[in-house]
Amino acid sequence: MIATALDTTVLSDLAADLAEAGLPTSDLAEPGRRFFRFEDAAGIVGYAGMEGDGPDRLLRSLIVKPNRRSGSMGTAILGAIEQAATEEGVASLYLLTTTAEPFFRRHGYVMANPADAPAAITGSAEFRSLCPAIAAFLSKWIVSRHVFVSLPSPISPRPSLASSFALFPRRGAARRVLLRAS
Repeated sequence: MIATALDTTVLSDLAADLAEAGLPTSDLAEPGRRFFRFEDAAGIVGYAGMEGDGPDRLLRSLIVKPNRRSGSMGTAILGAIEQAATEEGVASLYLLTTTAEPFFRRHGYVMANPADAPAAITGSAEFRSLCPAIAAFLSKWIVSRHVFVSLPSPISPRPSLASSFALFPRRGAARRVLLRAS
């Protein structure tokens, strides 16, 4: 499967597929949004994107073409987006959905309280007005690497192996998914 970043001037196919699925399209070309087209030898599989710049990002517009909805294509697209986010230093992905909550929950996303959403998420048009109030608000902590921290020894200012420990990601952290061009 090949992922291609979409230029904001060529979002018409994405917008048409999103509109057909009843998903928001009015802000696709706004700054801070990046969308990708996923395709294989048989053609376009689907689309997905992210919104934001910091450690908290909004997962946007994950859609699989109706004729490609078997064979775990949605799982592959989600894995690719999570991998890209992890490589960019994203710690958490958030999303709003009215139709795909079971799919995302199967992939480690959990219900989140909108009142606790970070400012980067609450400031998005999708959060403020584009998605209906009945949309499920989900999040996932996606950092998949261990973070090692060394603390100075009380005897010596230099860190020692005995004073190093690892902070492990919480349960449900994303697995790394590698997609290769077919």
